[in-house]
Amino acid sequence: MKIFFVAAFSILTFSLFAQDDLLKMLDSIAPPVDKSLNRVTATFKDLRIVNMETAQTVGEGELNFGINHRFGNIGAASNGGIHTLYGWDAIADVFLSFDYGITRCLQVGAGRSKLNEGIDGSVKWRFLEQTLDNKVPLTVAVYGIATFTPMSEVQLYHGADTGWVSANKKNEMSHRITYTSQLLLQRKFGERLSVVIAPTYTHRNYVLASINPYNNAVDENDLMSVGAGIRLKITRSMSILADYYYVNSKYRKMNSANPYYAPLAVSLELETGGHVFHFNFTNAVGITENSYLPYSPDSWTKGGYKFGFNISRVFQLSGKSKAKVKLKGVPMSSETSHASTPEPTHTQSAPPPAPAPAPAPQNQVEKTKDMYKANTVLNMRLNPSSSATLIMTISKGSMVEVVEKTNADWWKIKYNDETGFVSSKFLVK
Repeated sequence: MKIFFVAAFSILTFSLFAQDDLLKMLDSIAPPVDKSLNRVTATFKDLRIVNMETAQTVGEGELNFGINHRFGNIGAASNGGIHTLYGWDAIADVFLSFDYGITRCLQVGAGRSKLNEGIDGSVKWRFLEQTLDNKVPLTVAVYGIATFTPMSEVQLYHGADTGWVSANKKNEMSHRITYTSQLLLQRKFGERLSVVIAPTYTHRNYVLASINPYNNAVDENDLMSVGAGIRLKITRSMSILADYYYVNSKYRKMNSANPYYAPLAVSLELETGGHVFHFNFTNAVGITENSYLPYSPDSWTKGGYKFGFNISRVFQLSGKSKAKVKLKGVPMSSETSHASTPEPTHTQSAPPPAPAPAPAPQNQVEKTKDMYKANTVLNMRLNPSSSATLIMTISKGSMVEVVEKTNADWWKIKYNDETGFVSSKFLVK
């Protein structure tokens, strides 16, 4: 554990994010304007720290597209060094992902990894949220990911007994699937420190029956592990992040035949306007949990750390429908009234024409929402001041509802169930 804390504060790491919409979160946990802002947000700035998932989710109706790239080992003792341009000539893993927000707290995802040709499906559900009044002390989410590998049969069963493979050929499809489930327990301590703990269970339908020469333990189908991640805010625009996993496995303990080292990652986070930049390193080979939790053969002390980057972009696929004008207390139309009037005969005079319906009182008409369009990236703030606490950033082109035109410079708006103030000069009809 000493390595974890020393590395977290001494090693700069890289991972690039270019997203505006993903930063729709509070910059601090200052008291909210109204009760709807009671929940704590911006505990972390992204769906992941480096390797580890957070309890953050994509917004409702939004699609997050991610490109995660991890280069080779940097240190010469781990096949890195100058002849591989310190890992830049090699690629450990590449992961392309799509995550869609069904609701504000529920997302589904799909992805594809270079490592083992993994095809992934995932789901994350945040069912508890930490509140500012501390009545709910934690944000809690569950996360699950399943990976299917379409690699060739020769690769899949490499090293296995051919007789066993023939006898179990009927189970080949299930042998290609690995599952990981996590409980994400997240808390923000004040404005600067955020922590997440993740009890984790991984199941692999097929593993090679390898033996650890140190203790004669056989590789397990089921792995229990626990992850921990932190975000420490140093200045308003800079933070240090780190995540670490301890995997409980006798087979992986001091295994000289197949070495295993706990996955560790550290990161320097820089915020500039509507973007977040991460600089990170990790000894993990794979990018998804089904890859790096069972397989992590590289050591930090032997130069087995890798440089990588992530690029994410959020797209708004669906939005709220526009409000319609509704009339209350309006009489039936004259056509309907006439249809119910008796037809005149020669023995009775025609009834007087039905009076025209009176216009609906002005106060009985529900007005349409006063919608405006952002002509640039907007900063929604807690109060009508450029120095007030930042609530969220709103991407260019987004439609917002103007609740109150507070003054000539600042208007109160509502966007994605959040309320705050923006500069009026950046809103157009």
